Amino acid sequence: MKGRDLKITGLVLRKTNFRETSVILDVLTPDLGKIAVIAKGARNTKSDLVGNLDLLNEINFDLYVKAQSDWYLVKSADVIKTHLYEINFNTSLLMQAATEIIRQLHIPPEDYEQIYNLMHSFLYYIPQIKNNGIAIFWRFLLRLMIILGIELDTDRCVICNKPKKNYSAFSIQSHGLICSDCYRPSLAEAWSKPQEITFIMKNIMQIGNFLEDIKMNSLSIKQINKLFLDHLEEHFNKKFYLKSLQIYK
Repeated sequence: MKGRDLKITGLVLRKTNFRETSVILDVLTPDLGKIAVIAKGARNTKSDLVGNLDLLNEINFDLYVKAQSDWYLVKSADVIKTHLYEINFNTSLLMQAATEIIRQLHIPPEDYEQIYNLMHSFLYYIPQIKNNGIAIFWRFLLRLMIILGIELDTDRCVICNKPKKNYSAFSIQSHGLICSDCYRPSLAEAWSKPQEITFIMKNIMQIGNFLEDIKMNSLSIKQINKLFLDHLEEHFNKKFYLKSLQIYK
């Protein structure tokens, strides 16, 4: 059986050196999900691919697919957008955090296009945010969870089921937020600044309208990060680690 040529657009999620001059790419695509791509000779200084295959570059690929293989070989790669070019450090960390999440997920075929479009929109939008960009990342996570069918309900207490109350904690076992009336130390660990976190979680889907009103300390940021990661870990039964968020300020 012969191989075939394929033209496809993708985002580079990871780039790993391979042998002396080649690289292996993890690429997110709207049609095939995550694919493994080999670019032979891409590190050769005379190669047309030098500089084209960097992390989070958005690329039009011309690939060759080997018969009965999961590997794709790069024939050419035309850059559409270099998303990490000329952006500030914190914004680059949030972009890379989104990349780390996508890399660690198993994406069902029916969700390929939606997740690609979500990632694409996030990468174009986040550089425009001057303050509290981390909140836009949390909105990205919530939208990702909705696509994956593991939505986190931010409107109701998971214990009393009453809407829009003040929250005090997140319950991993019950997959939801606990209001101040229902909170007990045995259910979950209390947040350091519950009112601050409550405001963010209540308005998370429209958080772009409230970025100037948000005041967060480092502990609150860590607690909201943990909330989202705990929710993912409980549903996927695996540990998620976001190196980029460990150095976000």
